[in-house]
Amino acid sequence: MTISKAIANDLLAVYLAGEASEETRRAVEEFARRDPEFARLLIDSPATRLPDSPVFGVAEVRALERTRRALARRSWLMGIAIFLTLLPLSILVKDGEVKFLLVRDAPSAAAAISVAAAGAWAGYFRARVKV
Repeated sequence: MTISKAIANDLLAVYLAGEASEETRRAVEEFARRDPEFARLLIDSPATRLPDSPVFGVAEVRALERTRRALARRSWLMGIAIFLTLLPLSILVKDGEVKFLLVRDAPSAAAAISVAAAGAWAGYFRARVKV
């Protein structure tokens, strides 16, 4: 598949973001082999340092993977912390009356969940500082 320079430039952002399909990636790389100026742009750009690029070293790939795992862990911790924070505050509105379900029916469980929520928030903020 042959593409023009304008199309290659349009596809460059998708390629650099790692979101390109295999066919698009091949087309951009084929164009880079034919156009030395475009190839130089691709290699010299800081954004082109992708894990599968020969310019990217092993240490950088490991650092990138550690960062991705840390961000995923932090996202999960925040979701769990929000869930645990809101769980004891679950309410039921019936006949114009507001009832706190967990706090009213199981205050010891609400206290335990609140402690777990505090732990999840602490873990989230500790993970947030590391990244």
